[in-house]
Amino acid sequence: MWINLGKLLMSGMWGVFIFNLVYAFPKPMNHFLNIAMILMALMHGIQLVMLKATQPTSITFCKQIKIFLFGVLELLRWQKK
Repeated sequence: MWINLGKLLMSGMWGVFIFNLVYAFPKPMNHFLNIAMILMALMHGIQLVMLKATQPTSITFCKQIKIFLFGVLELLRWQKK
């Protein structure tokens, strides 16, 4: 349940980031959200690269997208299975 709530919140954050790209918020908030989006994409990208480097089998494209979007929440879901 908590993982699903976290994924919902993460989806909301990505929605705010995309909304900020299309319709920019006022000046200070716009810059903050752009920096936060870059940092989150960078962190999730590094996490995905590290996971792909350590897994003996290849990860499907769908799972790669989920890991990039949700980060550690998707990995926690894997661990629960």
